[in-house]
Amino acid sequence: RMAAKVVGIEYVPEAIEDAHVNSEINGISNTLFLAGDMKDLLSHELFEKHGWPDLIITDPPRAGMHADVVQTILNAAPEKIVYVSCNAATQARDLN
Repeated sequence: RMAAKVVGIEYVPEAIEDAHVNSEINGISNTLFLAGDMKDLLSHELFEKHGWPDLIITDPPRAGMHADVVQTILNAAPEKIVYVSCNAATQARDLN
């Protein structure tokens, strides 16, 4: 309710279906959920169309984020980035 818009990108389509259901259950309508690879979906065009982020929360796979995704996030210049990681080595690589 404090965000103008929430955009979620998830590789697993079933997780996107769950996100839609949870938004509806909680009466939240300012959401957009996209199924697919962040490398393909996260882009300047996405930000132009749906708004530039103030906050990005990312929980990449164990292999870490694709270099293009890292660059796109940096180019978006959000006020905050929250990086959830299960692999310290790839997190360190992504943050360098």
